[in-house]
Amino acid sequence: MSEEQKTPYYSKRIRIGDVTSPKDLVGYKDFTLELIFGNMDTRVFKNKKDVSEVLEEKTMFDIATEVFEQRDIWAKKLGFRFVDQREKPE
Repeated sequence: MSEEQKTPYYSKRIRIGDVTSPKDLVGYKDFTLELIFGNMDTRVFKNKKDVSEVLEEKTMFDIATEVFEQRDIWAKKLGFRFVDQREKPE
């Protein structure tokens, strides 16, 4: 078996689709975010000889929050309306 050190990684998969049903949501966009973390320890070091060089640590919540903030800026710029931003009628 291989003894090589596996490096930590994460990936983001974003899907944006048009809502076509029900009738009151037509024209809105649907947003799905998938985060995958692999080979992650609680702390990742850049340099084993200098433990003060810690890579930036982010939780899934931090990354998801960043993605949603970027999506909202992008949506405002392009005039998109997402289902989760819809205000419910009273």
